[in-house]
Amino acid sequence: MTSIPIDNVITALLKAGLSAPSADNYHRFSVQYDQASGVSKIRCFTHSREAHYPRRRRLVDWIGYGAAIENMLIEAKRLGLRPKLTLHSDDNGIQTVPTLFAEIELHSGASPSDENLAQAIPRRVTNRKPFLRRPLTAEDKAEILLQIDRPCAHWFSSRETKKQCATLSRLAESERFRSQELHDELYSSLYFDAGADRPYGISIRGLETPRPLEHLFRLFKNVVALKIGRLIGVDSIFGFFAGALPIYWSGEVLVLTTRGDSSLELIRLGQTMERIWLAATTAGVAVQPQIAACLYASEKVEGCSIATQAELNHLWKGLLPLGELPMIMLRMGYAALPRWKSPRPSVDSLLKT
Repeated sequence: MTSIPIDNVITALLKAGLSAPSADNYHRFSVQYDQASGVSKIRCFTHSREAHYPRRRRLVDWIGYGAAIENMLIEAKRLGLRPKLTLHSDDNGIQTVPTLFAEIELHSGASPSDENLAQAIPRRVTNRKPFLRRPLTAEDKAEILLQIDRPCAHWFSSRETKKQCATLSRLAESERFRSQELHDELYSSLYFDAGADRPYGISIRGLETPRPLEHLFRLFKNVVALKIGRLIGVDSIFGFFAGALPIYWSGEVLVLTTRGDSSLELIRLGQTMERIWLAATTAGVAVQPQIAACLYASEKVEGCSIATQAELNHLWKGLLPLGELPMIMLRMGYAALPRWKSPRPSVDSLLKT
């Protein structure tokens, strides 16, 4: 076992981790580099605690942790290292201090691998533009299928099943403007200064909304304007444009599921999602995750009305096998590159002293 100094190699791994998708473009974890035992380790600590964040945020955080971990593993393999991953359960939500959820041991002596996926890491992006409505080519779909190592993926390509997915997404996105809690959470992650490139949050430019809708989006940040807007059905308008229309404007929909919602299951799902996304990027396939329709169907998630939750549950049961829980919906297809990509925080912001 060879010790590796904290140099460009470690910086490259952490930079790859920071390039992973995350809730609100904010990575709620930190890392500690450890060589005390003579073995190089990257130790990851979650800051997403029950005392600070609602369950819906923590579920998405765990998926994001999996994506970040997978990026670090891929980059390590590209550099000729043999990474060994150990995951730790993070289901004791009453903890208020950062807790260890993953350790990556780094050993040398391997041949470089996963180079195509590693090269896609800095190019991966959420694409909210309209997609061509044709399905993925057989070759591109086959490349993506190679990254799915367990039965957790369900493809929806027909007009009828995509229509059902669009209905699910419309219901969930409408709920963001009906529930004050979900509305406030949505706007807390957005910033409207077009000239700013912040390492946290999402720019209004990144939503790729038509200019008139962008002005409405700004307007309904105000609580009074929102209450008036609900009287004229603004919730349904945004549900259609942010939820249903993007699904209609897609080639295919891929839904990733689990059998439970433990932290370990969601971290592993995040790893699978990231490999799928990187393979899609390599193939020139655009991807946009839509997670609200999955989250709001869970009875454990706060903020969603009982009526909407029941309707989402009913629709999912008609699409998925019995006992499978929807966690991520990915719209996939062919599209122009987005006009904006979220900047990332510095590696220093991730390091725990």
